[in-house]
This record gives sequence, C-alpha cells and structure tokens, in this order.
Amino acid sequence: MSYIQVKLDNTEQGLKFNQLAYIEFYRKVDLSDYEGTFHYAAVWGGLKANAFVKKEEFVKTFEEVCDMVDMMSDEDKLKVMEVFQETAYYKKLVDKGKETESAEVEETTKKKALKNTMKNV
Repeated sequence: MSYIQVKLDNTEQGLKFNQLAYIEFYRKVDLSDYEGTFHYAAVWGGLKANAFVKKEEFVKTFEEVCDMVDMMSDEDKLKVMEVFQETAYYKKLVDKGKETESAEVEETTKKKALKNTMKNV
C-alpha cells in the first residue's frame, strides 16, 4: 500500500507515496544526514503527492511541514517509514544501491589484487 493517514497538525492527513512523492523527497532529503532528514522529506513528498492526485491545492511551506513532523507521534513516524519502505520505488532504489555497492567491492578487490601482484613483481 502506498497511502497512509497520519495525524499532522491535530488532523488526520493523507500521504501518498508515488513517483511525485519520490521526486519531492529527493529534492528535500539531505543525503549526508539521511536519518535526520528522512521524515521531513518523506512527509513533504507524501503530502504534495496526495494533494496532486486529489487535485487539491497544496499551500503548506516546507517549514510548516517540518514543524508538523516534529510534533508527530513516534508511532506515526514508524508508520511513515514502513509504508515508504514497502513501495516499489524504494525497493528499486535499494536494489540499485546493492548493485552499486557490489560493483564497488569488486573494483576494490581487483585493485588490491593488482597492487599485491605488483609488489611481488
């Protein structure tokens, strides 16, 4: 499921995790502080995408969304993370990351082997 309702600003609000949500997420998340900025970016993207698919005007600022996230319950934050991680977009990203990591490990192993070979020559 790519939709969830959470309590934000004392009202239940919908978050939709679709392609637009991921575009918005990556515009806002700080990859050097992923853990610290994940929820701000995920809720921002989910709110914007939900408004878009419902053809509603989205008028919140990023600062307002961040303030709402700061007031979210830990239970709702966990639900956001779980739904976000179950989407096809997230799973593709994880798979791509594993491929990249595997290629980097293989390249490092080759370099080490070449370096050891050169020492023995």
